Amino acid sequence: MICVFDRKQDYFDLAVRYKSLFLYFLLKDFEDNWCSPPKGVLTQLWINLLAEILATHFELRIAAQILLVDLLTQLHSEMDSFPTLHDVSKRLYKIAYIEKSFNKEMAIRLKFRIDGLLTVLGSATSSKRQVSWQKLIDANWAISLAGLSSSVQSLCVTIYFAKILLYRICNNLRTTKLESFIVLDEASQLFPKTSSKKISLLLDYFQQARAFGIGVIFGSQTMNLAPEIFGNTATKILVGGFGHGSDYEEFGSA
Repeated sequence: MICVFDRKQDYFDLAVRYKSLFLYFLLKDFEDNWCSPPKGVLTQLWINLLAEILATHFELRIAAQILLVDLLTQLHSEMDSFPTLHDVSKRLYKIAYIEKSFNKEMAIRLKFRIDGLLTVLGSATSSKRQVSWQKLIDANWAISLAGLSSSVQSLCVTIYFAKILLYRICNNLRTTKLESFIVLDEASQLFPKTSSKKISLLLDYFQQARAFGIGVIFGSQTMNLAPEIFGNTATKILVGGFGHGSDYEEFGSA
């Protein structure tokens, strides 16, 4: 499997030319329910991880993460299918403005951030249709993240990478062979040297990926990359040069 997170639609023409070998998704067509775990992944495990990812992205306290876990767990027990972020937003409204619970302020902040995310991503996060991750694991595909801010692009990469990784972990697909490649171009925009906690969570996933046959290819035009990227990269290739003498020294010592 080759999976490309295409930040600027640079791979679109390539995908069209080799469409029999390569699937290309625009984000609006990649309808996924972020609250739904991949096949073989325990629901509560995914709920806990999703809540951590979202709370980290929203830069909210641990209380928001706990509230999100409780809401997702409760909604899942009440519904015949997995809840969506739209369902979470509706329940947060009830908590904040109808029930007047002690979680009111946290519910308002969490709802505000989720609603903002839904405005930007829409059905890409909250579709009732579930993406077949077990099929995508065996396919070559790319998803366009063009037009999104670097922060939202990073969140999308974190969610989708977590689903791929957890699918392989929970289905016991540990292997010493590289069976999947994740391609991240313009990586310096997602993983700058001054990386935040948001990025460190994704870097943790990258460090676990190798044991389950997942390799990551980072492309960048600058050396403005988090040191963890170089520390966990076995093969480094310099093509053309970066343009700054200090960059060559840094690359040579990485």
